[in-house]
Amino acid sequence: MSNPAPAEAPCPLELRDVCVSFAPQRRTLLSRSRTTETVRAVDDVSLRLEQGKALALVGGSGSGKSTTAAVAARMLTCDSGTVLHAGEDVTHLGGAALRARRRHIQTVYQDPFASLPTRFTVRRIVEEGLLIHKIGAGAGEREDRIVDALERAHVPTALLDRLPHQLSGGQRQRVAIAAALVLEPAVLIADEPVSMLDVSMRAGIMQLFDDLRSTGTALLLITHDLPAAARHADTIAVLQQGRIVEEGDASTVLSRPAHPYTQALLDATPTAAPPRP
Repeated sequence: MSNPAPAEAPCPLELRDVCVSFAPQRRTLLSRSRTTETVRAVDDVSLRLEQGKALALVGGSGSGKSTTAAVAARMLTCDSGTVLHAGEDVTHLGGAALRARRRHIQTVYQDPFASLPTRFTVRRIVEEGLLIHKIGAGAGEREDRIVDALERAHVPTALLDRLPHQLSGGQRQRVAIAAALVLEPAVLIADEPVSMLDVSMRAGIMQLFDDLRSTGTALLLITHDLPAAARHADTIAVLQQGRIVEEGDASTVLSRPAHPYTQALLDATPTAAPPRP
């Protein structure tokens, strides 16, 4: 009698038919008008992120990318639909159970100048998650974890006692990544992680994300840059006005876009000017 096939491991992150709406804005003394209709920011979005893979969620400003990311991290509750972490339904999880679950889904935000506590040293910033989740038997073990996370994020340990204002933009973003990695998350959500960095720093950060995938970390990349998404993701989902209008293999979506909005995103991508004759 043949042995049964091993059960397939649940994917680290899955969204099923997620919808998010925002109530109309009320009129204030400073506003001359108000929105009278409920805004559907995310409309029936389904995504599946596999271990060690990268999925890029691409769209223009206001397309619902960051709202989708917030729902995936359970920083925002959806109106309807299901959010699963490692096969577990966390859609309505709350309190201590939700706090424990968030350890496994970490987010790196767009602005490294605003996402780090200004009065904390690098050591304290990376240690914060360990303290919140009560990880490490003592200061010595926490220090080992901090140093390991900094090394994985390519942050020199010489910066341990620096404050954020003493770091470059790229160093700050790497510290933010180390603060996420110290918790050993199954999923890393990167929300426009290089848009505020100069060109010389972007390649290094994106290469770091590629390296993390090789260790099994799943990456949800939020970006408006379709060619960059194709270089660093396995699959691409294109979001327009809260709905996924195209999804597929990254190289295929880039080379043969099937939806007019995807083509418009490509057409809007800056290209290098041809050399002068």
